[in-house]
Amino acid sequence: MVFEPDASGHRLHYAGLVAGALLDLGHDVLFVTSRAAPFTVSWREFMAPIAPSISVETIDGAVHLTPMRSAIERSRWLAQWTHRHLPEHVYIPNGDQLTQIATVNPSLRSTLRRVNPITETLILRPRFAYPAEGLVGRAKRTSSALSARHNPWTHVHYLDPLSVEAARWLDPGTRAHSLMPEPVDQLDPVPRQDARAALGLRGDGPCVVLPGVIDERKGVHLLIRAFGEASLPHGTQLVLAGSVPAIVCKTIKSDYRALLADGSLVILDRFLSSEEFWLAFCAADLIAAPYPAHIGSSGVIARAAYLGRPVITSRYGWVGEATRRYRLGVDVEVRDQRAFALALEGAIATAPSFAAHASSADFVAFNTPDNFQAQWTREIRGASVE
Repeated sequence: MVFEPDASGHRLHYAGLVAGALLDLGHDVLFVTSRAAPFTVSWREFMAPIAPSISVETIDGAVHLTPMRSAIERSRWLAQWTHRHLPEHVYIPNGDQLTQIATVNPSLRSTLRRVNPITETLILRPRFAYPAEGLVGRAKRTSSALSARHNPWTHVHYLDPLSVEAARWLDPGTRAHSLMPEPVDQLDPVPRQDARAALGLRGDGPCVVLPGVIDERKGVHLLIRAFGEASLPHGTQLVLAGSVPAIVCKTIKSDYRALLADGSLVILDRFLSSEEFWLAFCAADLIAAPYPAHIGSSGVIARAAYLGRPVITSRYGWVGEATRRYRLGVDVEVRDQRAFALALEGAIATAPSFAAHASSADFVAFNTPDNFQAQWTREIRGASVE
């Protein structure tokens, strides 16, 4: 059973890869998701190709509730479907919120003990592995650490090595903790000019792209302010490539009118298909990931590394560590506006001569859809767990 009641973001991409890998191994697959999922763009792209070959059951309930209420509902649904179908193996491609509740939900824990399936999940934002600020931050970190020690799962995956190390230290020997690759699509590069033309971008001048959902936690305002302060070649454009929450979009249009008016700042405010998302990378001379306090991994830097484009990132966490370790570009303290502006100047100036360092080869080779699927199916194939 693959359990994914949320169809937003990357979730159906991950679920489709897991379900597809199980199909390839000859297993019967039950996919449990929301009633709305089959009507989404993500479904058409990631699930529709395999849907005729699997069993799909939908949940008649809201999933976009408050985080706590959503997690409580998901734990209830997981217990119901596990009890109903008695699966031998349960896969939860997005387990962050659910894990918090599953740790203390006696009904779900009782059902899992009784049915006794192998349970695997992926934790994307493991707060226990990162520093916390303030009373609320420390409380969330403590709760995350308790979940890492006491959750009911058999096997927990993480997308960054820092989290795997911390999880193994917190929970030695109770369950398996392993590193999961980023499933970077192995696509052919599109020439810059062709990619820019396809996205309606200006063809000349350097191009910095911030790809993905554009919200506050991505450091969008820090990036725009640094971009506005930096001394950059004429015609340099900053492209925000992805859907922008209404309140963020309103602020950008109010605070950065001059940059928008002269075409230096471009907003592609929409859900980008996989093809458009890839075009945004190919259109760029420099990929930005200025997430000031990002917990976990980043598919953005993994895709940039695959393409061979330099990145400019926050110095924080695994994003900054990976940038330094694999020499993917420049990391900077993004909350220091002057330092960020100077780093942008340098990164844009050197982008034309950037060449992937040999140290990035293993990083690129690891982060593939094939490896992602192999890790999810390692246990069911009887392979040793790393």
